[in-house]
Amino acid sequence: MEGSIKVLLMGPVEKRGAERLGALGISAVQIPVVKPMIIEEGFRRLALLLESHEGLMHLAFTSSLGASVVCRRLRKTIAARIAAGTLVTACIGPVTRKTLVGEGLECGIMPGKYTGRRLGEALCEAGARKVVLARSRQGLRSIVSVLEACGASVEDIHVYNAETLWDNAIKAAGLAAGGGVDKIFLTSPLIARIFAKALGKIGSALQDLCPRLVAIGPTTARQVEEIAVCIVPYPSEHSLAGMARMVGFKVKWR
Repeated sequence: MEGSIKVLLMGPVEKRGAERLGALGISAVQIPVVKPMIIEEGFRRLALLLESHEGLMHLAFTSSLGASVVCRRLRKTIAARIAAGTLVTACIGPVTRKTLVGEGLECGIMPGKYTGRRLGEALCEAGARKVVLARSRQGLRSIVSVLEACGASVEDIHVYNAETLWDNAIKAAGLAAGGGVDKIFLTSPLIARIFAKALGKIGSALQDLCPRLVAIGPTTARQVEEIAVCIVPYPSEHSLAGMARMVGFKVKWR
């Protein structure tokens, strides 16, 4: 099957998934439908907490984009707290962990299944009492509910807003609805929602494309099911590489 499928990706402007797939001979087109916009007030809150909080704190990242955005500004402060033993980072999955490691930071906690709920459970199991979430304004509340249920104090700090690029979203919807791609990789619940709305704007619907949809994980698959009332497959390894492998490509990276 390798080389016979054309894949559509709609990740953020800063992601380069299509380039990674293309380097392996996989035909992929990436049309970014979201762009991160920094929320300065969120960064001020996060910086203040990192500088002033006494005692152990857990800093959790629910996406690689969030980790990248935060590390650009606060890597040295985070590294200093980790070295002092007063900060433990938590990552939702291997891609987010790789982002931190690439910045010279360690990921102290990562769940076995890469969802916000499981990340919250892993933090609870680790005995986290003060948890700071550094993420987008569009983040789902499930991880907050899990943490609050186990008695943790949660600071849900929005450090960026995922701005929708509607012209691009409609372009992606048109390409998919017109049969221009064989598989549509949905890499987050937000992207699934945007894609569904864009399809509606051109007179199509997400349920019409169900046989071609692939979700990155269970949270995204549930979002599609809520919108389109169809079951969407997802890989056991919740990553772009896992998605590629699931549809028949031989991919060695993670």
